[in-house]
Amino acid sequence: MLGNNRSTHIGTTPRPPPPQAQAAKPTPDDTVLLTPAEAARRLGVKERVLERWRSTGDGPAYVRLGGKTLRYRASDLEAFIARSVRRSTAG
Repeated sequence: MLGNNRSTHIGTTPRPPPPQAQAAKPTPDDTVLLTPAEAARRLGVKERVLERWRSTGDGPAYVRLGGKTLRYRASDLEAFIARSVRRSTAG
């Protein structure tokens, strides 16, 4: 029986392999770390305001890189700005 290339699973279609979980790729803003001075400039506030916000938990998220080194991700500043948008003085 030369030339017999039939599969033993006649009438079935092979399934594609399952998709592999992919780690979310960081956006360019996720990799940009700003100093407190740069973050303050970007937000239009003084560094002292950022310091106060850090102590009260009211400001943007920040990253502590060991010791006293603080940085802000650009994406966290943008998220903070988006959360701060108000349409009215009520509430």
